[in-house]
Amino acid sequence: MNEMNIEVIPFLLPTMTFCHVIADYNLQGILANFKQVKWWEQNYHTNKDEQNAETALMIHSGSWAFMVMLPIMLFMLITKQYNFNFYIAALGINSLIHNIVDDAKCNQEIINYYIDQYIHMFQIALTWLIYYLIMIF
Repeated sequence: MNEMNIEVIPFLLPTMTFCHVIADYNLQGILANFKQVKWWEQNYHTNKDEQNAETALMIHSGSWAFMVMLPIMLFMLITKQYNFNFYIAALGINSLIHNIVDDAKCNQEIINYYIDQYIHMFQIALTWLIYYLIMIF
């Protein structure tokens, strides 16, 4: 790997964090309500409240993971140093973890907002660290 490219990788972490803020706050929109079973029960009670909430959780989790991984994807495309196995695995794992964590906060109510955000920040830091280690070795 080009030394100049290695020097850029540390900047990916704050960029990924910024993308988290955009995805988890600005872009979430109505999905913030839709991912809660309670909201469906209170507003549109049907026999599919849980399925509706799960679908919204999957959509939000997938879009969040895509946004958080966007800086890495762009870095790969610009530098032509592709690692699609890492990208696809990180995208899927981050989406799954985000889904589980948000469900634990919104529906199961076993964690609070702060724990939710700490876990998401840990996800981002760990994803960045794994990518960094892959790129330097």
